[in-house]
This record gives sequence, C-alpha cells and structure tokens, in this order.
Amino acid sequence: MITGPVGRSKLDITNLACPSLRMPVNDTWHREHPMPTRASLAQRVAWHQAHATHCGCRPIPPDIMIEIDRLERSRGKKTYRPR
Repeated sequence: MITGPVGRSKLDITNLACPSLRMPVNDTWHREHPMPTRASLAQRVAWHQAHATHCGCRPIPPDIMIEIDRLERSRGKKTYRPR
C-alpha cells in the first residue's frame, strides 16, 4: 500500500501480510547516504551494495542484481550474495 502526502509517496510496510518481510530501516544510514540524483548505473550498483551491507530494509532490485552478477562474472568471482 502506497501512502503519504500528495507528490511524495512512501512504502507503508506496516500492513504487509507476512511479518517476516518487515526489515528494520537504518534511518541514520539512509540520511547519511542518499542515492545521488541522476545516478549512473555504476553509482546505483555501489549504493545498493552498500545498502545491502548496512541496512537491508529491502532487497536489491532485479536490474541491479543482473548488473552485479555480470560484473562479478567478468572478474571471475562467485555470484554476489549480500550479507
């Protein structure tokens, strides 16, 4: 369910059907590390990797995971698994 004032929406995770899907949000990390405006793909990948490490309030989007896997394979590394 999307809620919030007009022009600014946010995900309302309080009504999720499965309580195990609710992850704590690291508000401090989010305030200190905003996603850059008009971020390049490389910036988005770096931000989401850091986000998965420090917050993990939501999963990495599929398009970013595809790019991470592509980069990891080109470097000869195993598939990326956030901790």
